[in-house]
Amino acid sequence: MDDLDRRILTVLQKNNRLSFAELAELVDSSAASCMRRVNKLRSTGVIVADISLVDPKVLGKPLTVVVTVELDRDRLNFVEDFKRAMQAAKEVTQSYMVTGDADFVLIVAVEGVDAFDVFVKKKLFINPNVRKFKTMITPPARRTATPPTGCAASGIQDGPGCAAVGSGSGVAIDAVPAGNQPGVRELVAMARAWLISIAPRPAGAEADRTRH
Repeated sequence: MDDLDRRILTVLQKNNRLSFAELAELVDSSAASCMRRVNKLRSTGVIVADISLVDPKVLGKPLTVVVTVELDRDRLNFVEDFKRAMQAAKEVTQSYMVTGDADFVLIVAVEGVDAFDVFVKKKLFINPNVRKFKTMITPPARRTATPPTGCAASGIQDGPGCAAVGSGSGVAIDAVPAGNQPGVRELVAMARAWLISIAPRPAGAEADRTRH
């Protein structure tokens, strides 16, 4: 794969409905060359699929939440069980098994804070293999073909003892960019309302799900 192939892929990831003549103009090549290269990229599996990105707000799911999950056990069957459960969850649009502090990163799209609360309680909090997890609410944004590379942390943190997380640190809402982006204040208010709605653990109860 050469530089022209990479330029073609960059353009197609933004808009794969261009004609070969339009594509050729953007990558400084000929339509015939672009057609041959695109067909080869498809036949060799470089281009895996041609898909349509749907605005989740139109589907009634305007709230996107990034969730990092740490499992309590690392046996393969428990990992596979969790992976299958997340693949079956309609709220989860993307699921990644990762290295580091977390075992999984989930992208969750829901109708609102109440729906996310239901997802947390039914899919994460009651799962005996989930040790703890952290949520990051994303601001309203235009959907793109590639995941966002990051945003400035707002420094918003919850209080201790949040039962939905199963950890002493509670839910961290630390990925809302600062500034005047539309919807940020509303998201912060929703996040705080959700945190307040979760009942704290009884005094003296262990926050982490540590098994003996």
